[in-house]
Amino acid sequence: MFGRFRILFLSSGSILDLDKKENSMRIYNIDKGLVVCQATSSLPDKVSVLPRQYVKPVLFAVLCILMSSVATGISSAPNAVLHTFTGDGNVPRIALSLDELNGSELPVIDFSAYSHGEPEIYADKSHAAEPSNTFRGRLVLNDGRDTPLNFREISRGKPQASSFGDPKTLPGFDFEFVQVGSHIIPKVRGLHVTGHPDWNYILEPGRVWNESRDQGYSRAAIPFALQENQANCTHNGILTFLFKNDGSMSNVALQVGGETCVYFQYELWGLVAATYVQGTVEGEESLVENYKSEVLNRLPSKPIAELNKLYPNVVVSNIAIEQAAGETTHGVFYQGVHYSAPCRTRNGDYPFCEVMGLPSYSTAKTAVANFAHALLTQQNGDSARYMKVTDYVSECQGGSSMPASNWSEVNVEQALDMATGNYRQSAGERDEDSAPVLEDFFLKYSHAAKIEHACEYYPRRSVPGAHFAYHSSDTYVAGVAMDNYTRGDLFKKLVTEVYKPLHLSPAAYTTVRTQELPTQPFWSHGMNWHADDMIKLGLLINQRGVIEGKQVLDGAIMDDMLGKGEDLGLPATSSGTRYLNGVWRYDMGQRPQAVCPPGSWVSYLSGYGGIAVVLFPNGAVYYNVSDSQVHDFAGAEAELNKISKMCPKFGHT
Repeated sequence: MFGRFRILFLSSGSILDLDKKENSMRIYNIDKGLVVCQATSSLPDKVSVLPRQYVKPVLFAVLCILMSSVATGISSAPNAVLHTFTGDGNVPRIALSLDELNGSELPVIDFSAYSHGEPEIYADKSHAAEPSNTFRGRLVLNDGRDTPLNFREISRGKPQASSFGDPKTLPGFDFEFVQVGSHIIPKVRGLHVTGHPDWNYILEPGRVWNESRDQGYSRAAIPFALQENQANCTHNGILTFLFKNDGSMSNVALQVGGETCVYFQYELWGLVAATYVQGTVEGEESLVENYKSEVLNRLPSKPIAELNKLYPNVVVSNIAIEQAAGETTHGVFYQGVHYSAPCRTRNGDYPFCEVMGLPSYSTAKTAVANFAHALLTQQNGDSARYMKVTDYVSECQGGSSMPASNWSEVNVEQALDMATGNYRQSAGERDEDSAPVLEDFFLKYSHAAKIEHACEYYPRRSVPGAHFAYHSSDTYVAGVAMDNYTRGDLFKKLVTEVYKPLHLSPAAYTTVRTQELPTQPFWSHGMNWHADDMIKLGLLINQRGVIEGKQVLDGAIMDDMLGKGEDLGLPATSSGTRYLNGVWRYDMGQRPQAVCPPGSWVSYLSGYGGIAVVLFPNGAVYYNVSDSQVHDFAGAEAELNKISKMCPKFGHT
């Protein structure tokens, strides 16, 4: 019988899917949406289904509720939502035994040794047993001090360590955790600024389990990331240790060895003396409930290899072939399911792919600055959509080094469109690649320095709205203007009114900000996503800004993002690309071996280094995260066109 269930309304295709093996029932294209009733226990042997034309979402919701009501009982225990281990404890262990954790040296090893032997997506196959000990309190490494570790730079032809302050040390680590069942949850989620010259933390939930050879200890693994201070390079790692209820514990083994960062790759690893300080954690009840909600609201997922089983003509290895040289991960959302690829590192696949920290880079231009603009426009109309920059950013009003005319008549939407009319070099992204922009904008960390460059560096060259010139600083100006317009913290408003109702992960609830008070979000970059988040951001655009039946983001702006509005955007880097409201559009018909005729446009979000969220017109949402410096997605385009044809639905010109 059904246990806990969920109902989701998502944009999708038009099929009926009853999947007993995956404990789910899906009906597609019912009143413009997808209804998913997903249970955490098995489906009944027989299910009666009405013909599609008679089924409405509300009736299917009632069906879900009725079926759940005959369950033997709905438990509030962790098993109701969270995965539990059912193994015998005989986990094959290649490294990090009890003796090795209590030793003095640690080599770089495959990341699988930092887990229970299986990636989380295959956790049911693990031999791990449920833990006999419970962690509740603080985990303190090296008495909370910075810790020197083994370090090896392996950047591809770009040695960068000398430009960092102290990249070989781990910032002080003293954090609270709570455990529910076999899940260990950090109290601090999202970006945590440490004060270290180079690294800030992102902590994620991990797992706790028993292994038969650990002499009564339970074993914990906690995924985390080190993110470059005041930047978006994200370096993923895992720490693991053994502990008991009496407070005893082993050393902590720690390894960082996978990143999305074009200019700096390295290994950081070692054994660290640690202390388990037992105690209550303030707000632990809500912490656990929030985590359950986070897990419950993730999109249904399967390994990407399953696509080939459903569609044998699809060559899965071709989907992200362009990014293979520097891949982190990729995936496809199609008809209600997230088909996810493994998360690659130099030392095997990352076991905790679902919570791996993925940097936004310029996908934040869409999902932060432009979503904020669409939110304000929905709530305030044209006064927000077309607000003048000079009305809300005093630094752009002119002065001794800048004519007032530079920003006169420029509105926020034009700044978000990269169409201010202010630029030095007319070619689309040439300005962004210049040394002054790196030194005087990206490497300046105070608002005063950033806004001075953003307002004063580019002279007026053309009429606002007429020419595309890509500047992250223009997005920053727009963000500052909107923040001043709201007279509050616009980013927090965005989190409360968009990200949380959309069920994004807590990784997305924080952002890189300027250093001085009051801090200003970077607006153009500096966010962190989970893979699940990237799909939901794309789906929100496809759904025209509607969340849970409510129009949250302005529909006209979302139509523009999809290329379905009156404004098609300015030509960008070539005749086959356009840019509007933080979204790129590409003419698929321009490819040498095109799957569609000329004039078949696809919208996508793009980020530095090789990051994309692509909204294919056949309903598939594709994402990739890499530092390959390749932004092409022809492989995904060709393979996903085999699933269902994308050209006719999008129309041709």
